[in-house]
Amino acid sequence: MPLTYSDGEPRDYEEAEENYFQQIKNKAAKIGFADGVADGRDSVFQKGFDLGYKDGFRTSFEIEKFRNFFKNINKSKLEPDNCLLREKEEFDKMNLKESTSPDHFQYTKHKDESLTSISQKQNQYIDHVIDECEHTLPNSAALLKCQAKSTNSV
Repeated sequence: MPLTYSDGEPRDYEEAEENYFQQIKNKAAKIGFADGVADGRDSVFQKGFDLGYKDGFRTSFEIEKFRNFFKNINKSKLEPDNCLLREKEEFDKMNLKESTSPDHFQYTKHKDESLTSISQKQNQYIDHVIDECEHTLPNSAALLKCQAKSTNSV
């Protein structure tokens, strides 16, 4: 309610001030809503990035550890009947492409599915690759297997 002055009339600037204050409140509400939407979108993008990074890292790590192991075997220092040389031949037959190949990434085959579903498929895929390597290349897989550190204290 606008104040009245000695002449009993409200001033125009008081009414304008009240309208201006209402406009500011409306804009603040809209900005708050837009910020909330942006924060929500950023949160979803971050979750997708985090999940994709984790799955991509695991896929690349598991594939490249075998590729680099066999790439760097020094044949001249191994006996001709060494099991690792036989496994290198088997690995070459597997024709496992480098980890950056789109063949290894399930999101290209399941674009319409949820991130969770794609992540599950990616993990199933790399589990299958690991199983195949462990079956076909048992000695090399045993050498390359990551051992979890025991947390039990003696």
